[in-house]
Amino acid sequence: MVERAVPHPSAVFRRALVRSLLVVIATCAIPLVSADADLEAGFANTRTDMAIKAVSVRGPYLEIQLETKGDVFFTYVEPNESCRAVASGESLAYIDNGPLGVLRVDETDCQVYGVGNLRLWRDRRSGSTRDSTRTVPRSQAKYRTLYRDHEVALLRGSFPQAARLRFTGFNDLIAVVPIERVCEKPIDEGVASIEFRPKGTDALALVGSDGLCTILGLVNPLPESTPRAPE
Repeated sequence: MVERAVPHPSAVFRRALVRSLLVVIATCAIPLVSADADLEAGFANTRTDMAIKAVSVRGPYLEIQLETKGDVFFTYVEPNESCRAVASGESLAYIDNGPLGVLRVDETDCQVYGVGNLRLWRDRRSGSTRDSTRTVPRSQAKYRTLYRDHEVALLRGSFPQAARLRFTGFNDLIAVVPIERVCEKPIDEGVASIEFRPKGTDALALVGSDGLCTILGLVNPLPESTPRAPE
């Protein structure tokens, strides 16, 4: 009669642990795709379906106004063939596969260079920042006017507090501000204090003598554009 060796309890535990880890690894390898993500998770390949409400030309960009679950969300893209095709329909998918993600319709992708509704972006991206920052941090922004129409101005320069929204390259960034009385002086002077607000509707704002000029969106320069520091 042949006796069967009984595994040592520690060996059994190690094998069970390895099996559990393999299950976790396999699960994490599955792309996270959800039509109801509502821009909350910020994980790679999270998908949010959105309705296209309007498309406008803003200087060197196409501004695409989107809607998701009652929230208005703006994206700023290059006006190339792919992006015009993506923006020509009634809906699209926002795919979070990088710092700013892409817009997708069928097999066509459009790279996102900027976003608007910074309250939504702040609350989605900066869970730790939003909770840990109780004060209103302030620093100096310096910029020049890149583009202006009757609704908005695009200001290019240094906006240090944008880093709190996890925007990289804040030393050469474009801020979108409304054409309103409270914004006229900051636009004209090319320099102002900038505040980050961890709570409330205004995530970023320029501080003018007449009050707060809300920054509506942040946009990265297009690759071929030449940086130029404001005087």
